[in-house]
Amino acid sequence: MADTKISNMTAASTLTGAELIAGVQSGANVKITADQQKTWSSNAPTLVTPVLGVATATSINKVALTAPASGSTLTIADGKTLTSSVTMTLQGGDASVLSIAAAKTLTASASITITGTDGKALTVTNSGTVAGGDAWVLAIAAGKTLTASNSLTFTGTDSTSFAFPSTSGSVAVLGAQSFTGQQTFAVGTTAIAPQVLQSGTNLTTAAVGAIEFDGKCFYQTAIASSRQVVGTEQFATTVTATTLANDNSTQSVFAAANDVLSLAAATTFQFECLYYINTGNTTHTTATAFAASSAFTSIQYWAELWSTTTTTISTTAPSVLDVAVSTATVLNATSTATRTTIRCRGIIRTNLASTVTPQVKFSADPTGTCEVAANSYFRIWPVGTNAVAAVGNWA
Repeated sequence: MADTKISNMTAASTLTGAELIAGVQSGANVKITADQQKTWSSNAPTLVTPVLGVATATSINKVALTAPASGSTLTIADGKTLTSSVTMTLQGGDASVLSIAAAKTLTASASITITGTDGKALTVTNSGTVAGGDAWVLAIAAGKTLTASNSLTFTGTDSTSFAFPSTSGSVAVLGAQSFTGQQTFAVGTTAIAPQVLQSGTNLTTAAVGAIEFDGKCFYQTAIASSRQVVGTEQFATTVTATTLANDNSTQSVFAAANDVLSLAAATTFQFECLYYINTGNTTHTTATAFAASSAFTSIQYWAELWSTTTTTISTTAPSVLDVAVSTATVLNATSTATRTTIRCRGIIRTNLASTVTPQVKFSADPTGTCEVAANSYFRIWPVGTNAVAAVGNWA
């Protein structure tokens, strides 16, 4: 062969005689064609259905390949296609499985992390059911949201739980949802309540077993169409005697640490009080008052007063008075009794938010030691808006 330039070879050219290339099989010479020589000598060879076996490559068809440290396996089932239209990272523990039923789509519009232990699976079926086994946990990171626009069922067995961040996590249940199993709320802390009801509008027809909150009161319905107000009482009491001044000023019944109570606006409250008052024996009258920082829409209470001596049976009828003002109102004629017992029951309706201060007033210095004795009390609880007329199955 006169001209041995590879670029001048044709497909029919062969190397013969002295132009033979030393072989690598058992020390023998091997005869190759010109196309074979050109192929193996090129820096961009074209291979037709080659069998590579164990090979090393950095890219194939412009797809970059990163060699693992020791070895990895990529398996695509026969006749199946793996397609990624965006950059995506799938990460999980050994034996983890992400299974999405045929023709279904798993879409995340924001960051979402699904974390499981080895051997566990997250499965989305046609009905949108997420099922877990023993000790299965759905964890939603702080600031993230899990939203289901259609039916979504979480089914688990023993120890299944939903875990939310301990500082700000919450579960919002919207619409007429039902829970058939036991619900256990987390232990409350100084910053987080175990359960919070949002203020809303009460049912038009009270439903058996319903619990409601309208921003004024809590309600429960134990009998069909018979809503009941849940008692949420505030109270103050004298653990030890509270000293009163020997004069005719208006004075707080309770010590300064708990003598003024804040009341919500536009709310109706029922209240009750019982005062045991010790004084000297100088003649005087006694009045009650419920001082308000903002004028009440109305106040009405029934007051009883007994004048006697401590631990002595009273054989006389009490003074009784119907009072419709919050200012000091005298409840008795002048008396020299050293023990005065007062009981009041009534209703306060607020307009604006206000405070109320239970008070008493003497017409003159009773002399002696003046005090509100231990275990006197005032209690008050909301029953509805300031226009409420009834709660319950009235007709």
